[in-house]
Amino acid sequence: MNSMTSFVHHIRRPWLPAIAALVAVGACAQSTATTTSAPVAMSAAAAPSPDPRLNLKAGLYDAGEAAWNLKVVSKTPPSEKFKGGINSDLAFIGNYAIQGSFSGYQVWDISNPSAPTVKTSYYCPASQSDVSVYKNLLFVSGEDLTARIDCGAQGVPEAVSKDRLRGIRIFDITDIANPKNVGNVQTCRGSHTHTVLVDPKDPDNVYVYISGSAGVRSEQELPGCVNAPLDKDPNSALFRIEVIKVPVAHPEQAAIVSSPRIFTGLVKPLTHGDAPQDAAKYRVFLDSARKAGAFIAVEGWPGGFPYFASLMCSPETVRSFLKDVGRGVALNYDPSHLIRLRVDHIRFLKEFAEHVKHVHAKDTDVDADALYEFGTQPATFAKPHGFGEWTWRYTIPGQGVARWSEITSILKNSGYTGVVSVELEDEHFNGSEAGEKAALVHSLNYLKGM
Repeated sequence: MNSMTSFVHHIRRPWLPAIAALVAVGACAQSTATTTSAPVAMSAAAAPSPDPRLNLKAGLYDAGEAAWNLKVVSKTPPSEKFKGGINSDLAFIGNYAIQGSFSGYQVWDISNPSAPTVKTSYYCPASQSDVSVYKNLLFVSGEDLTARIDCGAQGVPEAVSKDRLRGIRIFDITDIANPKNVGNVQTCRGSHTHTVLVDPKDPDNVYVYISGSAGVRSEQELPGCVNAPLDKDPNSALFRIEVIKVPVAHPEQAAIVSSPRIFTGLVKPLTHGDAPQDAAKYRVFLDSARKAGAFIAVEGWPGGFPYFASLMCSPETVRSFLKDVGRGVALNYDPSHLIRLRVDHIRFLKEFAEHVKHVHAKDTDVDADALYEFGTQPATFAKPHGFGEWTWRYTIPGQGVARWSEITSILKNSGYTGVVSVELEDEHFNGSEAGEKAALVHSLNYLKGM
């Protein structure tokens, strides 16, 4: 998502000219434009061999490149406030490409694909700012807890705030160089992404279907937001999408008109161990990495309740992976994930220290009172923690239950000389520049004392 952007979720209009340019405006890679006189089918020619993507060098604006059936005709860095950020989706209107970003969105004039220019950069931090356009209206998704209605960079540190934006922003881009925010529609889980649809029988309105993947916001912040299993409360904000009706002539009157439950009855899919073909595929990746003088380190992230991931999240699955794939695979050791799973993080490190090639300095605080109240199941009434669930939360090193003096001792004795990086996920610090800087300084000072 940093270097390339996708073309999904964007409305197709018959009055738009055929798109003759594929533009990727990168934050970690530069913008790329490829032109053809008309849309053409991909060539049936065999893919290049060996794969030119292997052994490409890393870089911000000078990363190695490989292309097949594409020709790079321009490379343009992002505007200043968007450098180093993450891009999301693209939308097109006329000669303009509108590029979503976790920093807002940029409008590029691509009338000359060999020299695209920035028409406007609208700084408005949020994740993930997927974009769609219909006539003179631009729709931008937002679900970040730190996203502000006023697009400020200071974030929203409060748990409940009238300043937070989680939903859809609507802009009038009649003057595309000077977009105007003409409306916002707030939703219980925000908008991770969206799709714009037009009803041929209803030309006065356009409809935005949104899907949010974040936790349910507090009912104190947005009345009607219910965070409860559907069998406990029929008004639950879980397992549903939102349909927003936008009057084209009066977008400020946009409102939710339907919340269909299209995800009811879902069950966790069946899982199984790696098939021999999977193990063989992993070994190819590992062999390629070794030949390039690199390694592949796997972080066992358990996912969220109740759909926990299984790849290398527990001693059992780590042993199985090492056995099936080979000892060339490495581990990214993150004690916070083990603690939340109630796995002894010290015993784990002692067993697998020789495989550790990277370390995440992240902690987990376990709430004993909450465990008494809820056990290990979701709470009925209480809200989950930010960067956590009901009985635990991620935090900076030293403010959880990880035994860092033992961790550092085991790493030193095993000969570890790699990186220890702070993965900052802490509801007490995330959300503002000052808070995040303070968290990093505290983490550095704490780890130095180990």
